[in-house]
Amino acid sequence: MAIQTTKEHQTNLIRVETLMDKHSLSHDEETELDQLVDAIQDYEAIHYPIPKLSDTVISTITWNSPVGEVPSDWIEKWTVIGFYTLRVWYSFGYFEASLTHNENDDRSRLDIGEPEDLKAACEKAARLLSSP
Repeated sequence: MAIQTTKEHQTNLIRVETLMDKHSLSHDEETELDQLVDAIQDYEAIHYPIPKLSDTVISTITWNSPVGEVPSDWIEKWTVIGFYTLRVWYSFGYFEASLTHNENDDRSRLDIGEPEDLKAACEKAARLLSSP
């Protein structure tokens, strides 16, 4: 089931949310959910592609500190790239990263491995956006 229009995309997102809000799903609902998620991902890969960055762009990224009050031991940096916010943080003994679309709040985790420090984690996250 390929999604053709923005309206179909929105309708399918609502249906996914409805299914995910249920406490338990029937086998048919699980199958439907899997198919909807695949169709949404295919549509978004075309219409909301994650930007690929050149080395020149990566070298000019300005990383920001968290906004507002955060715990003194909180380690995080973020930047805006086009329609996306790239965020890198330290949690439970390792670094994590995510990319969030600023218009529709779709969020993806990025596998940045095990960098040694925040600077390396930020560089790894940015480089993932430049790789094919």
